[in-house]
Amino acid sequence: MCSCTYRFTNKYIFVPDGAKTIAIAPIFDSSRIVVPHDLLWFSLQQAFASSGHLTLASPNKADLFLQAHVKNAVSAEYESDASSTLPDPNMFLDDTGKPFAPTDYVDLHAADNFSKRERLNFTVLIEVWDLRNKTLMLRKEYTLGSNFNMFSIQPTPPQESQYIRNEENAELLVASMAKDFAKNVVSDLFSTPYFSKKSPPPKLR
Repeated sequence: MCSCTYRFTNKYIFVPDGAKTIAIAPIFDSSRIVVPHDLLWFSLQQAFASSGHLTLASPNKADLFLQAHVKNAVSAEYESDASSTLPDPNMFLDDTGKPFAPTDYVDLHAADNFSKRERLNFTVLIEVWDLRNKTLMLRKEYTLGSNFNMFSIQPTPPQESQYIRNEENAELLVASMAKDFAKNVVSDLFSTPYFSKKSPPPKLR
């Protein structure tokens, strides 16, 4: 019995004109919602460092330069839970139909209606420049978005720590999206004509 084994290779990637280094600028964000920039920045650096074709360097020593612009970030909570209490349309009116006085309102320490899930969407514009000849090698927008459970830990944590838990879940979501996003950026850059054409051999003297 005979069998065959196939192994993929990345030898089709040719670094253009001897480029060896790339600088990745800090993330620029023009959105009103703050996205964890350090997770995006770290994922981009890790993806290029692990590719084996370019070495990370500072902008004043790099051959290539990558800049990322985060924009259009939107966050929305949904899926309200009110299994114990149904909203009363007249809850703020007295027996005569007039609004309660401020001193008559019930002191509520916890909401009856609350959201259980949250969705985060944002767009990242990527530009990669060849600093040696001022050539734009890649310009592409990436849309990132997904949902996460705001209270995914069982049993449900006390109210004092629910905000922190929610922030941790949001960062975990961004970290997961950032990892795939960075891999796509590296793949798209290496798929451009600059990296798919073999550099001419050096001339012999």
